[in-house]
Amino acid sequence: MIELSQCFFVLGGIFIIIDFIRIIYKIFLQRSFLLKASFSLIFQTIAVLIITVIIGIFFFYNTFKMTDIENYMFFFACFAYTVLITFFLEQMNSMESCSIELLEAIICATEAANPNLNGHAIQVMNLTMLLYEHLPINYAASINPSELQCAALLINIGKLGVSKNIINKSGKLEDDERTQMMRHPEIAQKMLRSIKSMNTISKWIKYLHENVDGTGYFHLKDDSIPLESRIIAIADTYSAIIMERSYKAALTHEDAIAELKLSSGKKLDADLVSIFCAIPLYKIDSCIACAKDKMQIYKEENFL
Repeated sequence: MIELSQCFFVLGGIFIIIDFIRIIYKIFLQRSFLLKASFSLIFQTIAVLIITVIIGIFFFYNTFKMTDIENYMFFFACFAYTVLITFFLEQMNSMESCSIELLEAIICATEAANPNLNGHAIQVMNLTMLLYEHLPINYAASINPSELQCAALLINIGKLGVSKNIINKSGKLEDDERTQMMRHPEIAQKMLRSIKSMNTISKWIKYLHENVDGTGYFHLKDDSIPLESRIIAIADTYSAIIMERSYKAALTHEDAIAELKLSSGKKLDADLVSIFCAIPLYKIDSCIACAKDKMQIYKEENFL
């Protein structure tokens, strides 16, 4: 008959197995972890995994061999360890979430005063992540979702280096004005590349306006354009079409989908366009509504 102390010992072993599964999930099944985390964070997580494995080996080797008091002590040690693991993993998630939310707030405040940018970056971010969620595993496995989200948020940051007269112009741009506007992805890269954690992101933004047929700003073609840039380009194009601007009226979802299909294989990646066009409309509408709700907070009258 199994004694109470042995039951506690088994429960402690169950805690260890749960911890092992959670850490394995974090490292290998959460697509982004190894790409997004710093070396120290990766080292800490692997160290925690090794400790978990050692404790697990100890558990299986000593099953039902310890004294009652040792069984109780093992259970409470495992319980405390599980609490620490939970805190460790939640801290990682909360730091990441806090960084994105802070970035969102800065971008929203920056765009709120510009009628041609009002909420565009938030829409692009939401649509980008929606497309990411619908990617097949052969695409998604190579992508760091946190960095993708960050890049989508920062697509317009280079426009801070372009004259406001050009940004806010309601009519057609002159050739020299268009040339200046076309510099904004390169300006974004120059602004961000000095930040070590955004070095890769800055390249995705730089190549955002490349066309898969090689007719973009820097004449990259097909797979030479970063996958992340190709994903964001679809979200950016869709958002630009459905948004009202000082120089154009807002168009419908159907208009936007038709335009994406026309650009498929020319400006935009054909496979990614097919995936985006298959996303249910209610999900896209939800992304747009969420962006509009966020921008309401940053209306000037709310700060008076």
